[in-house]
Amino acid sequence: MARLRTSLTLLTSLLIVFGRAWAELPEGKSNRRVDQYGDPLPWRAVSRLGTTRLLHADFVTAGVFSQDGRRFASSAIDGSLIVWEWPSGKNLHTLAIQPREFPCLLFSPEARYLAAYAEKNLAVWDLIGGRVIVKSNSTRKPTFAQDGKHVAWLKDARTICVRDLATAKEPVASNCDRNALCLSYDSAGCLVIAEDGGKTISLRDWATNKQIHEIDAENDPPLWTDFTSDASCFAFQTKKSGVKVLQVRTGNKLGHLAVLPEGFSPSVLGRDGKTLLLQSRKSGTIQHWDLVGGKRMCTLEVMAGEGGNFSPDGKLVAVGGTNHHHAASFCDAKTGRALPGKPGRHKVDRIFSGRQRSRGWRFDSRGPHGPDLGSRNGTAPALLCSSPVRRRSGGLHA
Repeated sequence: MARLRTSLTLLTSLLIVFGRAWAELPEGKSNRRVDQYGDPLPWRAVSRLGTTRLLHADFVTAGVFSQDGRRFASSAIDGSLIVWEWPSGKNLHTLAIQPREFPCLLFSPEARYLAAYAEKNLAVWDLIGGRVIVKSNSTRKPTFAQDGKHVAWLKDARTICVRDLATAKEPVASNCDRNALCLSYDSAGCLVIAEDGGKTISLRDWATNKQIHEIDAENDPPLWTDFTSDASCFAFQTKKSGVKVLQVRTGNKLGHLAVLPEGFSPSVLGRDGKTLLLQSRKSGTIQHWDLVGGKRMCTLEVMAGEGGNFSPDGKLVAVGGTNHHHAASFCDAKTGRALPGKPGRHKVDRIFSGRQRSRGWRFDSRGPHGPDLGSRNGTAPALLCSSPVRRRSGGLHA
């Protein structure tokens, strides 16, 4: 009798263990089910309310559009870096950077390469091969040639590195006579460098070492500098003169913002050099300014943890930050209004009743953002799972 009792106990234990293992996601096994957008569902999930498209597992730290407007890349505080198809939001590539960074992201013109710069570290990925091809120190964001064949960056204030992306050769490094402030490729393939000359700012062609233009800084050191993506315009900020934008080849002034709002600093220069995003680090507020007219166009409705980025046509601004749901927010560049609809947004009006649960279905409100998303206004996808499912730490999610 004791032997039979022991056998039954052992058999029950084995059934419990194997039953739990069966309910959990097996290693390397897919669900084969997809949601309404064609994205795979977790093991034993049969439906998803909402979507995982454009959605991270933590808050977004940066976002950028490709120049052709067909890709959007965003990074999150957990170190995930994802390239999405725009505007569908389909996940194309999932990469990784150092966690807890607010990087500057940049696509190459044909969107084959993606660069991430943060905390004086630079990484460049070949998205086709899925590998890192450049990993280096850098003091400023990099720049890609318009033909997509070269990438250049400042290793330090006086060292410029240029990498031929078509070969596996080591980057070519050269020294500057003065401290370099920033750099950019123009439409003709020339690398243009801005150098600090003390009382002046010198714009120089790196290949020929010829000076293009010299700007009188009025003995006022620059606080911020930037080129447009095609190096047609150069913008700089000084304490006395505010923000000025000049045409690189002619030196003509394109725009001027004499006085910046208190607490705001330049963040992102528009692609044509005529607009500028200003950000308040204290409040997270972003303002969109017309530099030609010297007037504020709008204030974005959303708070941001980073300076945002324009879409290729300049009609949208993508921002992210700690006060957001775990996806980038998109605002109208003219009005500042946030676009309706947010990634992963859903409404749960009625939880399944006990009778429906007893028929073999269970509502699992846990998504990639924690256990409190089964509320009426969740910000992440919820799942309908077949019972019984053992709830694991972190919930069931794709």
